[in-house]
Amino acid sequence: MTDRFAQLRRKVCTIALLALVPGASVFLLARSRMRSEIQPAQSLDLDGLQIPEATIDIGTVWSGGQSVQREFTLTNRTGRQIRIESVVSDCGCTVPTIIHGKVENEQSTKIRVAFWPPAVAGDRGVDFRRTISVAVDTFKGKESFHLFLTGLVEPDESLRVFPVNAEIETPEVGAILHFKGSVSLLTSIPAALVVFTDRDQRILVKVPPAGRLDVMGTKDVKVTVAGNPSLNKNGDWRSAITFAPDALSDGLTIHLSSHAPRYVLATPPSLILTDDAAGSEATVRLTCKSGTMPILDAVKTDLPLALDFPETMPHGINFRTLHVRVEGRVSENIAGTIHIRASPQNAPRETMSIPVVLLQGGTGRL
Repeated sequence: MTDRFAQLRRKVCTIALLALVPGASVFLLARSRMRSEIQPAQSLDLDGLQIPEATIDIGTVWSGGQSVQREFTLTNRTGRQIRIESVVSDCGCTVPTIIHGKVENEQSTKIRVAFWPPAVAGDRGVDFRRTISVAVDTFKGKESFHLFLTGLVEPDESLRVFPVNAEIETPEVGAILHFKGSVSLLTSIPAALVVFTDRDQRILVKVPPAGRLDVMGTKDVKVTVAGNPSLNKNGDWRSAITFAPDALSDGLTIHLSSHAPRYVLATPPSLILTDDAAGSEATVRLTCKSGTMPILDAVKTDLPLALDFPETMPHGINFRTLHVRVEGRVSENIAGTIHIRASPQNAPRETMSIPVVLLQGGTGRL
């Protein structure tokens, strides 16, 4: 009886094994296929639907920082029109947007992705990979594929600076930037920086090795302007310095700006006048920094004011005097500006503004 029971048990085991093997094979094959489908690919070609860059590495971003924008390009070479049905991200920090849902043959469209770096606890960076699932309706039916966004999120305390938007009042003197961050990062930032007002620049910083807990520190950096500033149409200049670990990453960006250097000075720089005899006149002295008398090209205002310069100036005087007089009465307190365009010798032409407040009836109240 024991032999008969043993034979029966062997038969049951054999039948169970034969039943399990195909199922296990299907399961393993399905897992393998699923794995192959979600592996990041540098490019995809799905029967003519071409994605030259299916995986985009955005490099290093800072924890809790500004969003990073990237675009995936899809080109239709299937011979027929296709329609993008949906794009879905695996995380709320990644938001994809379809630029054009319908794509004709030999045409391209883009999927724009905005990534908001999540907060990272501690002082260590975290690698990430976000998956964007795309469903496409073609003449063969519906197909789906994955796009990937990869990179590294560094803690926000890795590098901070004050101020982020610095206005340099005097190009020769410059400005001081106060940095706070890990010692590795601070060591790679020069103690003095030169700003080129006609172009932005990028400074590579050294990120601490993975797993290393770096100590924090502070550093003051002096910023000066190189040469004569390249001015925009408003007479200002702007520049930016980005601190990042490589050429692709979005790092910490400092915006620097300043007004054009003034060669002609107005004294006083602003006026308060009244429409009565007591305060209806004023004098503004215009002096040139270089010591030469400024050449005045034009002067105008939007207020009821009479503006005039003496026609002749005594020899050796290096300033001009502008006489301002209120014409008539005003029905209410108003504010405006006197605009002066001057061409100093050995200096660029500049336009200066003198704010003016005109009070009604000499009340002396705004």
